[in-house]
Amino acid sequence: SGLNKAIYILPEKSDYYKKVAQAYTSEASISPYKEKYLSMALEYYRRASEINPADAWAWLGIGDSFLYLGNINSARGFYKKALDLDPNNSYYLKKIGDLLVSLGNIDEAVNVFKRASLLEKKSMAWLDLNHGKYEPETYIEKGDLYYRKGNLEWALKMYKLAEGLGSEEMSIKIKMANILERIGQVDISGMR
Repeated sequence: SGLNKAIYILPEKSDYYKKVAQAYTSEASISPYKEKYLSMALEYYRRASEINPADAWAWLGIGDSFLYLGNINSARGFYKKALDLDPNNSYYLKKIGDLLVSLGNIDEAVNVFKRASLLEKKSMAWLDLNHGKYEPETYIEKGDLYYRKGNLEWALKMYKLAEGLGSEEMSIKIKMANILERIGQVDISGMR
């Protein structure tokens, strides 16, 4: 491909390695050989990070590759590295927040999302595609979807996120109490 030729001609240019890695990541999403393409993406991101260790995007790409390969702990470490290099990047914070949600660390995720939201309000980053991600209503809707699907654990997590992000809707408290009662963690029958 043209990018491989560019790498051959300018092997010290990390951007080319990242672009090839992104192409492999995209291919992995549609290929039955997902692991093969993700492993190739990982190697290109690693090479980009070796060429330019201060390139936070390369470290984020390594983290994404590990996440998609199922190695969450490694992903978290590389996301943290990207954030250490660019601590005011709300996108990196969102990635960490999403990872924390998937691990069930709701309180920590809420804090990370609040920090990302604050950074976005201070910059033009709020114009990105994820604008509104920190609105409590988004998590209420997700909670409702999980609830309707019968996934009470994840519904509860989404409602807790909404509450942590500042929702004061009484309906969330009622929904959380109902879920806790259904899963046997609290008895609210005498409260009605």
